[in-house]
Amino acid sequence: MLGFIGFTAHETRARVWGPPESPNFDRVRRCALSMFLLTVPPVFLFLIFGFAARYFGLFALLHNNFPGITAQPASMFGWRFFATLVLYLPWALVQQTLFQFYLLGRLRALLPYAHPFFLSILTGVLYGLVHLRGNLASVGVTAVTIIGGIFWSYSYYRDRYVLPLAISHALLGSTFYYWVYGRDLLREF
Repeated sequence: MLGFIGFTAHETRARVWGPPESPNFDRVRRCALSMFLLTVPPVFLFLIFGFAARYFGLFALLHNNFPGITAQPASMFGWRFFATLVLYLPWALVQQTLFQFYLLGRLRALLPYAHPFFLSILTGVLYGLVHLRGNLASVGVTAVTIIGGIFWSYSYYRDRYVLPLAISHALLGSTFYYWVYGRDLLREF
């Protein structure tokens, strides 16, 4: 699927997306700034929660009521966290390309008169639902990814850059799993 998207990317850019409305420098700056503002506050909240949960021993307590949270949390800043962050980036880039470039573009072509906010919400909800695994543990991840997906979709619609979205996605995903859920993604894979 990704090979097909890559093979037809030039045509998709030309026929579905068309030329951008503002110069490259303005779009890169605006996209980077909006992703910074979208990413840093939640990461900071995840950090506070992670420290508090570890300090007060909340993971063992929360583990009983929320199956996604581990009883023995992973190290917040161990080498596995940083390795996961680096390995998460290509996966986030693939997801952002599939959903923001391809799906959002197809929805834009299918619904040419739809408002960008509507298309962003639709894409964000579909993006979040892909993360639903049929268990209670995935509900939190799904809710967070719906919110992120809406913002990422609108940012792509406006600025047409995938890399800042993927960096935001990798930071939010890694910190959410390691700091909020206490899970070691590298060990799980």
